[in-house]
This record gives sequence, C-alpha cells and structure tokens, in this order.
Amino acid sequence: MNSKNFLALTAALSIAAIVGVITWHTLYGGAPALAGGEAGAATGSEDDGLRAENARLRDRLRELEAADAAAPSRDAAPRIEEPPPPPPPEVAATGAQPKFAFDDPRYAEALAKVDWQVMGEVTKEMQPLLVKMLAALEETGEVPPELAVQIQSLNSKLVEQVPALLASGAPGFGTNGNYTHPLFVANTLASTLAAGGLALDAAQQAKIAGLVQTFSVENETIANGQHEFALEQLLAETEMKDRFYEEVGSRLTPEQHAQIYPEGADHDGANLFGTGLMTRPYAQPIPAKNAIDFARLASNRLGEQLGLDEATAGAVRNIVERMATAATDLWQDPADKTETKLHMLRSGRMTTALRHQLAIMREINRQVNLTPEQKQKLAKMRGVLVPLPR
Repeated sequence: MNSKNFLALTAALSIAAIVGVITWHTLYGGAPALAGGEAGAATGSEDDGLRAENARLRDRLRELEAADAAAPSRDAAPRIEEPPPPPPPEVAATGAQPKFAFDDPRYAEALAKVDWQVMGEVTKEMQPLLVKMLAALEETGEVPPELAVQIQSLNSKLVEQVPALLASGAPGFGTNGNYTHPLFVANTLASTLAAGGLALDAAQQAKIAGLVQTFSVENETIANGQHEFALEQLLAETEMKDRFYEEVGSRLTPEQHAQIYPEGADHDGANLFGTGLMTRPYAQPIPAKNAIDFARLASNRLGEQLGLDEATAGAVRNIVERMATAATDLWQDPADKTETKLHMLRSGRMTTALRHQLAIMREINRQVNLTPEQKQKLAKMRGVLVPLPR
C-alpha cells in the first residue's frame, strides 16, 4: 500500500462511522471518496485484504440496517417510566470481575453479548494511534501505511462487537446514536480504564451509574419527541451527549482523564469518547473563502436536494448568504490539513454548523414558497453543510 495513494479516513466512510472506522480510498489527484465512493485499482496483497474486509463490513451493516427497518417502530411503543438507578453488577463469590460495569434490565441481553474486555483493550490501544495519525498528517500531509494498517486491524475487532448493540433497540439518531447511548459509552469507558490499569473505584462507579440513568432518560425523551426537522433531534442528542461526556469526565482522576481524552484527540473521529462519532456521518464539508462563497455552494446543493427552480434557488441563496455572513463563529478558525484532507472536522465545528443550518432551514421554510414535497424533503434532511474556511 502506497501512502501517496491512500488516506486513512475515520468514522463516516465505508460503514457509516460505527466506531471510528478506518478505511482506504484511492486518490487520483482529487479529494478522497466519500461514503459510497469506489476505491481505485488494487496495488498489492495488503490492499486486497483491506478491500475484502471493508466489503464484508459493508455487507454486515446492510444486514443490520435491514433488520432495523423491519423491526416495529419505537414511536408506537409506550413511554417508559424512569426506573430506579440499577445496582452495580454483583461480583461472584470467586472474586471474578463482572462482565460490564453498568446495567439496565431493558438492554441486559445486548450487554451480555458484548465482550467488554475486548472493547476496553482495543479502545485503549486504538485511541493513541488515532492521535498519532493526526500528528503525522499535520507534519507530513500523509498517513504512514503501517499506522493505518494497525488502526484498521484494531477497528475490525471493535466492529465484531457492534451487532449486539445495534440490535438492542436503544434509542439514538442513526446507527452511531445507538452506539453512543450513555449506557454503552459508560461500559466502554469503564472497560478501557480497566484495560489501562486505572479501573473506576466503587465511588466513581456509583456516581457514573447515576449519570447513566439520568442521561438515558433524557436520551429517550429526545428520541420520542416531536421535531419539525429531523436534524433537531441530532442537535438535541449531540448537546445532551456533550454534557454527558463532560459530567463523566469530571468524575475521573487526572490520570484516568488523560487516558480517555489524550492530548491531540481534537478532531471528530479521533476521539472515541466524543459526539463526533455520532455526528460525522452527516457532515458535508464545503471549503469556502467566505460566507458569499459558501452561500453559492451550499445553495446549489440545497437546490439539487430539494428540486428548486431558478427563482426559488435564488431566494434560498439570499437567505443562506445573509445568515452565514452574520454567523461569525463559522469563520473564526481556518481549516487545518486534517479537515481539508481527511474531512475529520475539528471538534465543535460540526455542532456550530448544525445550529446555524437549522436556523437557516427555519427561515427558508418561513420565507420561501416551497411546494409540500419540497417542505417534506427539507424536514427530512439529514446532511449538515459545514463551511471549511480557507
């Protein structure tokens, strides 16, 4: 595998960013292929093996998505009353450690099917490698192929544990909303710390169990709520999980915090305990010189997605240009190499763009004469147009 021909792309490409997935796409003098893109010709046995692995993962994801589509809708389910905080799993008389640190009877079957020791050990190894990958990219503009192979190998072990979580029925926005459910995140975090010799003590476990309970209820309320736009759920869930990660992080010792949040893990997809894992599949980065340039490119995309005529597209462009110009926080930080080459956004950039896009969408819905079909498409839109200031 030639490092000049391949880039390591995390989180949102071949299999919709389940767990910071790494895959490879051949470059032919242009930008890397995005989700659904085709890689170029094979360049060796290693590449053939990676292609076969990615094909297998994509097929498995299609199976899981088909099963999810055939399952009864959660909207028809009665609202679940808040249960009392679950006790920590009992330790057997032999002194053996429980399989997982945090329990919930509703998801007991899914929790029991996951090898949490593997989740912890692999996450502990993978997180610093992702940071190393970002540092290499910033320094040389390339990802060392041996490092990419290491990450892909570890990631495949994580992916093997994902089906049980996806089949659990835990609420969340898309596949990664399920994976980043507070209960699952807390168990992965506990397993990761234990693998690094920094296991949670009883007091920490009790405090985090309360947080898991509280935020799980809020997560369910968001999922069952009524939203004018689909992206409103994504924003609410992202903000909720940001608070959850912050609250959990505040219960860790400095050594534990450094292991979970290593210095340099400041891009979506490189931080395995951040909301970037959930939001990145929906990010559509748009490199732009300024708000006017962004408005031109973004309104073209919106026009194509909504099927707008020339006059209506012009009205949309005026709204995007006016509101994007006023959104000064979108233009404060120029995009770095990681953002422009890998489309791994700096942490927080996606959420900021999402807030402004929702405001723009509401204004379009209010001011522009859209057809009922176009209004429906706007309401169901899941992509977020993220400006990358040049």
